Amino acid sequence: MDLADSHAQPLAELAEQDFWSNIARYGRYFVTVMLGTGYVMLRPLQGMLKKPVTAVFAILALVGLVLGTRVALELMLGINEYDYNPENFRIVDSVREYGQ
Repeated sequence: MDLADSHAQPLAELAEQDFWSNIARYGRYFVTVMLGTGYVMLRPLQGMLKKPVTAVFAILALVGLVLGTRVALELMLGINEYDYNPENFRIVDSVREYGQ
């Protein structure tokens, strides 16, 4: 029994070391994949920025994307107060008024 216990302890420690080294490798893999994805996505913009007309459109699209994301997040999170008044959205009543 003593011999089995003495061999079990180093195996458990070895397995724990392997576990943490695998976790570190997955973290490095994740970072590498994210950087590669970003590079592949931004590479076509390099060609667009060489011509002035497409550069202006690319910059405007980027600004619009950032502002649109900001507005959407502010509204979703309630950071920007939006006054919702159901009276402003009565389409049926306003159509009836004009029809009569």
